[in-house]
Amino acid sequence: FHMDYHHDHDFVREIPMTFELVETGYQLYRWTGQTEYIRDPVLWDYYTHAVTDFIRVHDHCGDGIAAEQARSTWPFEGISTYSEANDVPLAQAADGVASQYQALLAYAAMQRARGDAAGADLTDRRAKNLYEYFQTHWWSETAQMYARGRLADHRLVTGWGVHPVTKFLTEPGPRTDVCLDQIERSAPYNTLQSIEMRSYLPQAFFPYGRNDTAWRRLADLISTRSRYPEVSYTVLSHVVEGLLGVEADAPAHCLATRSHLPAEIGWCEVDHIVKGDHDLAVRHDGAARTTLRHNTGSQAVRWEVQFDGTPASVQVGGKAVPVRTRTVHGLAVSYAEVFIAPGQSVTAERS
Repeated sequence: FHMDYHHDHDFVREIPMTFELVETGYQLYRWTGQTEYIRDPVLWDYYTHAVTDFIRVHDHCGDGIAAEQARSTWPFEGISTYSEANDVPLAQAADGVASQYQALLAYAAMQRARGDAAGADLTDRRAKNLYEYFQTHWWSETAQMYARGRLADHRLVTGWGVHPVTKFLTEPGPRTDVCLDQIERSAPYNTLQSIEMRSYLPQAFFPYGRNDTAWRRLADLISTRSRYPEVSYTVLSHVVEGLLGVEADAPAHCLATRSHLPAEIGWCEVDHIVKGDHDLAVRHDGAARTTLRHNTGSQAVRWEVQFDGTPASVQVGGKAVPVRTRTVHGLAVSYAEVFIAPGQSVTAERS
């Protein structure tokens, strides 16, 4: 954008954006199934340099985290954070660390998809080490909160932040609850001037089961009628991936759904959700009934229908099916699997 770019040696440089492009490449692969996203030599070269050389060159603090020299808060000189209104020049920022974490996970997943299991294991280990480092060194016992950044002398700067939560870098349980409570009451998220930050708030609350809060934030975002570009795109994401809880795995012809409808909304349906070469419709009636319609596709899709908690039973197409349970972001989630052919519509209900 012309405001952010003057020429190739003078443009806005913010640490998180480098990593988010890696994560986005993997997300696009998951949604489209197009192998170019993980095999195109130019893209792969970018991903690889982002999670290796870029980190090495920017590791000014010697801890494996990409940082900036913290000379100023002016983004054209390079800053560690997306926050251009930063009050202090942070050497490292929590949104940068969170984005680096997800980039490593994405790169490992792409390595595995390319057949490099050994390389993927090493990258996964790097991601795990970063996660553990963040829990140990970025949590302030005094303030009882995560830091939003570090100064060049390694001192923590505490405060609110959305990215560590949306990137799942915070520890599930009390620590994440503190973050969510903090975001909920933070004044900067409650003004029209903060529309950029506000556009991502539902994404912070839906994954952790705070559906009423997430819906209030989504409804608020819609009601602004803002023409700011992020608003329209994030609203689509918040409805499909948030309210409907859709997760795509196009390469495996798989789709997962999990209702995040609040009590205020009786039902929600979205038609023509395109995942790879599949066209699908998803409808939730409350939190206990989900219908998936496979409009068109090259083969059957494997549907992982998810429900919160541990229901007594789940019926798919009127028949009881085996149910398994796992923990997702600190919450118990039960799920069943069913294959749905093109043209077929199936309803799953919990009891």
